[in-house]
Amino acid sequence: MRPIRLTKVIGFFKKLKAQSINLKFLLQDCKAYLGAIVKIVVMKLFSKIAIGIIILFSSCGTGNTDKGQQYSGIIEPTGITSYQYGTHTLDTGDEFYALKSEVIDLSQYEGKKVTITATEIEGYPVDGGPVYLNVTKVKNQ
Repeated sequence: MRPIRLTKVIGFFKKLKAQSINLKFLLQDCKAYLGAIVKIVVMKLFSKIAIGIIILFSSCGTGNTDKGQQYSGIIEPTGITSYQYGTHTLDTGDEFYALKSEVIDLSQYEGKKVTITATEIEGYPVDGGPVYLNVTKVKNQ
């Protein structure tokens, strides 16, 4: 057997130590990269959740969520009245309503029997007038 020189053993351990130091730095770099990747993924996930919450709450709205009630009767133009509100009236036979609409031309349904979907306008009736409705849909009967 050949004797192993001490310098070769020391050289071997120096190389091993250098490689382990390089491995240590490599592991630290990997850990740093992994941490950065986790942060990016968490930030993207958080931003998607935040956007979802914003969309959810913005679509909920804060206004009146009442879809309205249905009323059936004949639509007529208002004409001159003592209560002076509404562009049209709806006579159901039992009740009488003042109407307005910001989305439908009610004059197309004058003299016709229809079913409307409408919401009551707050603050009415006044001066002994009828309930005031905001019409959102009209369906011919």
